[in-house]
Amino acid sequence: NIVSVNALTNRQQGRSYGVTKSAMLSLNNVTREQLAPFKVKVTAIIPGETLTNSWEGTSIPEDQFVKPEEIAEILVSVLKLGANTQVDEIVLKPLNFNL
Repeated sequence: NIVSVNALTNRQQGRSYGVTKSAMLSLNNVTREQLAPFKVKVTAIIPGETLTNSWEGTSIPEDQFVKPEEIAEILVSVLKLGANTQVDEIVLKPLNFNL
């Protein structure tokens, strides 16, 4: 599941968005626990500010965002892990993001 770093923080802007992402992360964790006996793995990919259309028109330089391709690379890496390796969460954040 792709969640959001807003599930882990309490930001002044977008609080209702953060609440929905927190609920999604909780659902992810419950699902992981319930499906583990059936050898189904459930991972939460938790990206921070990612260069998507939602940032269109911003003056923030592109190099300050997580790239969608980087998230895809992490996802592929998780899928390639062995059958007995569970990755619970991966948090990806831009190194020097400035709003």
